[in-house]
Amino acid sequence: ILLLYRSNKAELKKVVELPRASILKITGLSALRMIIFSVMLLIGLHLMGSDLPWTQTIYGLWTMYLIQVIAPTFSFLDLAVKSGGALFVFQELIPAQVTMGAIVLQYFLSQVLPLIFGLILKPSDSKPQ
Repeated sequence: ILLLYRSNKAELKKVVELPRASILKITGLSALRMIIFSVMLLIGLHLMGSDLPWTQTIYGLWTMYLIQVIAPTFSFLDLAVKSGGALFVFQELIPAQVTMGAIVLQYFLSQVLPLIFGLILKPSDSKPQ
């Protein structure tokens, strides 16, 4: 952390210049996003038949999200990175079919379904003249 701090001092000063309220809001929303997606995946794993207790599963989920954050990807590769990370983390604990089912369910609920709603509810492009 110290090496990263020293090599990126200029960029960090820009972040420090943000108002404290903005930094707290961004941090809070990021934590809320991680909690929501973790709970979604936890519920998905249990719906797919995982018998692993949630106390053990949550550590695996956070490890999977850490792998996902570290690996830079494009949006369309998100499913591949997330499923690969989940398979790696849960390989000895949960069957691969259960893990993949939960990942696909979460991806559908968090990415595909909002996209479909957005396309349906999109305002028309025609403007009155």
